[in-house]
Amino acid sequence: MFKAVIFDLDGVLIDSEIYWAEVEEKIWRQLGITDIKQAQHDVLGLNLDDTVKLLRQKYRCALSADEIKAPFHEYARYVYGTCQLMPGALALLQRIKTGSIPLAIASSSPNSWIDMFLARFKLEKMFDFVFSTESMNLPGKPDPAIYLAIRKQLAVLPEATVIFEDSQNGFLAAKRSGARVIAVPDPRWSYGDFSAADLVADSLADQRILQFIGLL
Repeated sequence: MFKAVIFDLDGVLIDSEIYWAEVEEKIWRQLGITDIKQAQHDVLGLNLDDTVKLLRQKYRCALSADEIKAPFHEYARYVYGTCQLMPGALALLQRIKTGSIPLAIASSSPNSWIDMFLARFKLEKMFDFVFSTESMNLPGKPDPAIYLAIRKQLAVLPEATVIFEDSQNGFLAAKRSGARVIAVPDPRWSYGDFSAADLVADSLADQRILQFIGLL
């Protein structure tokens, strides 16, 4: 039995990436970025601070950090007010909760965005811990810092921790933490190699997840 189950947010628990893909085209144009598809690929799984660094270094964006972040915060209200839970998400969370396994969110999104998600779906009491690389000033994924911080706070061993991720950057962070990793790649935009995952699930409704966690 695992002692901690950790979920990434965007693309894992909520179908937000499709809406980010919609508004990011507008964001990139506001920021003067012309290679839109490549930019979308490059920032998948990154936090805002790392997105700022990427846009400045690779895309030569001369705007300030606040100016770059502003449109993301503006459109976040639309994204998190519109997106839906991923198939099987609520049932899986409820099943894990009945097993008394601590649940945590580890996201690259700011806490304000995570709070919008929790409030909208009334899941504030579902999660024991909420961690944000952006809000905690931790290095963003693929650095494993956020997962190491969670393990330290929960005082659990890596082999007793299971992490759900969908992006290549998030998957690499999870693997580098030493935890067991369930990849839930989305064929619409999850680029990368997930062959090193302990389980590659079709969705959160995949019954193999409960078997892997020991709840079935």
